[in-house]
Amino acid sequence: MMCGKIVFPKKVKIHERNRTVPERLLLPVLEKTMTRISYGHIAILDFAGTGEQCAALDEMLARYSRAVFASLLLEVSPSESRARLIARGRVDDKMEMIDKRLTLYEQEIVPVHKYYTERGLLRVVDGIGAPEEVTERLLAQIFLHLPDTSPNSQRSEVRGRRSEI
Repeated sequence: MMCGKIVFPKKVKIHERNRTVPERLLLPVLEKTMTRISYGHIAILDFAGTGEQCAALDEMLARYSRAVFASLLLEVSPSESRARLIARGRVDDKMEMIDKRLTLYEQEIVPVHKYYTERGLLRVVDGIGAPEEVTERLLAQIFLHLPDTSPNSQRSEVRGRRSEI
């Protein structure tokens, strides 16, 4: 996969308090992962937090000669998000809980979007459509902005393996 490893650290929550885990816990987990990956690009999904946490992530990545090259925002309207959550059919997907989740998401993700917008790294991707179409749009944004970090053009090698992802 992608000339390296893709890390999927689900956003860790303290469910009882309904708060995002502070960087003092989240970033060490990511850093431990960084020590095991010596090449290629990494995707960190569901990173939410404050501008300070984003800056701390940037500092940690810099210690490994890495950097965020894009932050992707999958754009879906609140009404579409509600409809998708209801369609899942989970027992706890009551409208009140769904609205609470969406509000919490906005509170947690807006600072991340602001931080990366200010650095010219936020890429907005239309999240409406068949899963294959949305995936293709997401991959297009990744490959469009993927830095060429190897002398043998790792970028073209990654593009050639898109069907494997």
